[in-house]
Amino acid sequence: MTHRTVAKEAGITTSLTLYYFATLDDLLVAALTSVTDTYTRRIRQLIDTEDDPLDGLARLVAESAGPGRERALAERELSTLAARRPALRPAARGWRDNVAELARTRTDDPDAVEASLISLGKRGQV
Repeated sequence: MTHRTVAKEAGITTSLTLYYFATLDDLLVAALTSVTDTYTRRIRQLIDTEDDPLDGLARLVAESAGPGRERALAERELSTLAARRPALRPAARGWRDNVAELARTRTDDPDAVEASLISLGKRGQV
């Protein structure tokens, strides 16, 4: 990924991406933070309002195979990048922590919580 490819995809000039994001890591941190913030709001909503948060999580995961596919692919790519780019790790860690918190609404078994992270592909990446 480069500033040029991001600018082309966004339909803006490369200089504009460089104006707002001096480095590629800055741009990636902003992208991951945006994705994480959206995901965190959805997870918080499940924890705070759902009678069955795990059923809500199942719906959220199912969306990733349909209308949420592009979002899910972006989440996966950014999470993978976080394993190689230290600047991305805090945002990715927050994402993982929210999934773990959701799992803990149903169990205090650390193995079950870890299993929920594995099933969502968030184990040990950050």
